[in-house]
Amino acid sequence: MNRLELIATLIQPCPAPDMAHGYDTCPCGQGCSWPCPATMAAWIARGLDPDTEINRAIAQALAAMRHGG
Repeated sequence: MNRLELIATLIQPCPAPDMAHGYDTCPCGQGCSWPCPATMAAWIARGLDPDTEINRAIAQALAAMRHGG
C-alpha cells in the first residue's frame, strides 16, 4: 500500500451540508465552509476530482429542492 492509499484509509470526507436549506458550513464542526481541507485531502487521496465532487453535491441539493426534500 502506498502513502496515498494509506492516507485515503485514514481520513474520511465530510458529508455535504444541507445546501437546500441554506447551510454552507462543513459538518465537521471546524467552522469552515464545505468542503473543508480534510474533505479535500480525502478526495484527492482517493483520486477524486474536488470540482466533480462539489458539482455532484450541488446537483443533489438542487434535485432535493425540486422534489421538496
